[in-house]
Amino acid sequence: MKTYLFASILIIVLSTFSACYFSKLKKTKVVDPTIQAEIEKNAIIDYAIANKLKVESTDSGIHYIISKKGNGEKPSASSKVKAHYKGTLLDGTKFDSSYDRGEPLDFRLSQVIKGWQEAILLLDKGGKGTFLIPSDLAYGTRGAGGLIPANATLVFDIELVDFQ
Repeated sequence: MKTYLFASILIIVLSTFSACYFSKLKKTKVVDPTIQAEIEKNAIIDYAIANKLKVESTDSGIHYIISKKGNGEKPSASSKVKAHYKGTLLDGTKFDSSYDRGEPLDFRLSQVIKGWQEAILLLDKGGKGTFLIPSDLAYGTRGAGGLIPANATLVFDIELVDFQ
């Protein structure tokens, strides 16, 4: 009887563990990085065409448009910045916005995704831009917080309010 009870409990625990593990595994998409980069590049170009954006691009793959020039001062990689932003997926799904909270975000550039570290440096103080950031410069194959899926290209509207 004790053996049967122990075996039953063990099966329940293992079933629960494997269900959770495989559920999480399904959300992580592992794709050859070269193929993924090409898929995202094409998706970014399609997005820019569909939204009539005349974007420039960086060597790393960020596509962007500066919609408002600032006053000429640019932050450095070690700057502490204050920025307003809205983040969406390519399909328009909003996952975060400092505008919705009514307050810009203060952070050190070293504390954010690589795409932001690069994008912020393209803005002057007071400038605004839209940045299409490929997943390898964002959250990659892991996604983030249930709102950002694996291998998601992110669209950020960013306003550089201030920096030190």
